Amino acid sequence: MASIPRDDCNTYKYKDITAKEPEYSTLSYTWGRWRVKDRPEAPPVLPIKNTPWEIPAVEETHFTTENFQKVIQSIHRTGVDWAWIDVGCIDQRRGSTQAAVEIGRQASIFKQAKSTFVWLSRLDSIQLAQAIDDILECGGQLYDRVDIGNEDVDFDDVMDKLHKVSEYLFSDPWFSSLWTLQEIVLRNDAIVLSTEGESVPWKVARQDQRTYMTMLINHCQNVYTSLEKALEKTKSVYSQPYPDKTMNAIRRVQQLILQVGFYYLFSTNPNVLFGTARYRTTKRREDRVYGIMQIYGLCVGKSARPEENPSMEELVIEFAAAINHNSAILGQFFIHVSQPKPGYTWRITEASTVPRSLMIYRDPNSMATINIDSNGNCIAAGKCCQLPILLSAAEKSGEITPLQAVKGWGLDFKVLLDGHINGAASFSAAHQEHYIVRRSSATEIDLKDVLVLWLGNVQAEFSFGSNSHLRRNAGLLLSVQNYNTDECVLRYERLGIAIWRTGEKPKPFEEPVRSIPWEWHDQLVLG
Repeated sequence: MASIPRDDCNTYKYKDITAKEPEYSTLSYTWGRWRVKDRPEAPPVLPIKNTPWEIPAVEETHFTTENFQKVIQSIHRTGVDWAWIDVGCIDQRRGSTQAAVEIGRQASIFKQAKSTFVWLSRLDSIQLAQAIDDILECGGQLYDRVDIGNEDVDFDDVMDKLHKVSEYLFSDPWFSSLWTLQEIVLRNDAIVLSTEGESVPWKVARQDQRTYMTMLINHCQNVYTSLEKALEKTKSVYSQPYPDKTMNAIRRVQQLILQVGFYYLFSTNPNVLFGTARYRTTKRREDRVYGIMQIYGLCVGKSARPEENPSMEELVIEFAAAINHNSAILGQFFIHVSQPKPGYTWRITEASTVPRSLMIYRDPNSMATINIDSNGNCIAAGKCCQLPILLSAAEKSGEITPLQAVKGWGLDFKVLLDGHINGAASFSAAHQEHYIVRRSSATEIDLKDVLVLWLGNVQAEFSFGSNSHLRRNAGLLLSVQNYNTDECVLRYERLGIAIWRTGEKPKPFEEPVRSIPWEWHDQLVLG
C-alpha cells in the first residue's frame, strides 16, 4: 500500500501509476483514543509507503494491524482499487496545515466516494451477525406486541433480549466518536464490517444481504417509536404497570438509541446532531467543532485558514456565527437545555435540544439576519413586534392554552422556552400582568417587555386541502438583558422560540397574525 498525493489537477502519480479522479471508497472507524506514543515496544503499524509522516501505532486491544489489513482487503474485493483512509491520507504530524485543509474537505471526500465502510473493530463476525439477527427479531416482535396487539408475544422477554443486544452492539467505540457521527451523517449508506473486516449479513425476505447502516438506523427508529407507544399505553387507567426490570430496559434502550444519534439521524435540522454530539468523544477539545462542522456544510477555524490557530472559545463563536450568517432560522432552531453563557444566549451549544416541532428544516425563507460585526457584537435585524401582540393575534385565531403549549386553531401556535426560563402557568393577551421567570435568579420578565424577531419560515407538513405544503414560521423571543450607558446600547438575551403555521393560500383564521404591524429593527444587539 502506498499513500499517493493529489496534484492541482486531481491527478495521482506514483512510480508507474497515474490516475485522474479515480473511483475510491472511504473508511469510517475510530482510533485516536488508542494511539500509542513514546513506548519502546510499540505495536506494529499499518504498512503504508510514501508518507512523510510516521503511521501511528494503535493499542492492539482496540484493533490489530492484521485485522486492519483484512478491512482494506475487504474494501478492495468490492472492485475499487483506491481507498481514502485517514492515517495514510491526512498528515499525522502535529500542527500540520495540510491536515487542517484535508479535515475541511472531509464532507466532499465522503460524499463523492463510491462506497463507505464502517469498521466496528471490537465486534467479531459471529457475535455481530447474531446481534444483528437478534435486533431484527426483537424489533419485529416488539412491533407485533405493541403496534399490532399480539398478546402471544412475551413483552418482558423481548425487552430483556433487546436490552442486552443493544448494550453489546453500541459498546463498540465507533458509536462514541464524534468524527464517526459526522461521517455517518454524510454517508448513512455505509456498509458494516466486523473486527475481522467481514461484512455482516442482514436477513431480509429469506435472503442474506450486507448490513448497511441505513438499515440499522431505520430499525432503531422503529424500535424507539414502538417503545414510545408502549410507554404511552401505561398511562391508561386500565393498563397494568410494567415490572421494574422491563421499565428499566425500555428506558435504557431508548437512551442508547438517542445517545448514538440514531433516532433523529435523518432529521433535516442539523442542530439535532449537534445536541447529540455531547454524548460523543473527541481527543482534542477543538474537535468538538471540527468533528461536526461539515454536517452544516461549514469550514471554519484552522480548516478554513491553515495559517491560524484560533482558541476553543474563538472557534465556538466563529462556528455559531457562521451558522447564523448562513441562516438566522437555523442558527436559532433549537432550545437551550441549560442556562447559556452570559452574553452568548444567541449561540447554540452542545447543551441544546431540538423539539419535534423544529425537526424539519427545508426550503428556508429567511426574513432576518444575525451577524457578528467588526467589534465582535452579535447584531440582528428584521421585523419585530411585542410578544403580547403576537399572543393576541393567536388568541383571535383560536383557543389559547398554557404558555408551554399555546395552540391557535389551524395555526399550531407554540411558545418554546429555553431551559433556564420558567413559563407562567397560563396567560391571556387581555391580562398583560403575566410574566415569565428566569429560573436561576427568579427574575420576572413582563410579557410586554418581550420582543419577537420574525426569523422567517420553513416548509411544514403537506396540506391536502390546499394541495401545497404549509409553512412553519419562527420568531426569536428577546428580552432586554442590560443597558450599557457607555455605549448607549441595549443588549437582548434570547428566551426561546415562538412558532406558528400558515398556508401558502391565506385562510380566514390566519388574518390576525398576518395583519400584525411588524416594525423593522436593524440594530438589535444580542447577548
